[in-house]
This record gives sequence, C-alpha cells and structure tokens, in this order.
Amino acid sequence: MGIGSAVITPPDFISQLLVFIPMIILYGILIYLVKRIERKQK
Repeated sequence: MGIGSAVITPPDFISQLLVFIPMIILYGILIYLVKRIERKQK
C-alpha cells in the first residue's frame, strides 16, 4: 500500500502521508467487515 501511495502522489513526504494514512484506515475497516461477515455465515 505504501508503494501505491508513493506512485500516485507528488514526491514530497507530506503528500504521501496524506494518501497513505486513509489507505491504512480503509484497509483496517475492510478487515473488520470481512471478519464480521464471516462470523455471521458460520
């Protein structure tokens, strides 16, 4: 994910962080949702 944020932003560090942090948060939310869905299916 860090590589993806580095590719789509300008080369300065602050811009990369502004893209990388929301990507990490969304990734965490996605993992949580998958765990909840799998628990309901059992």
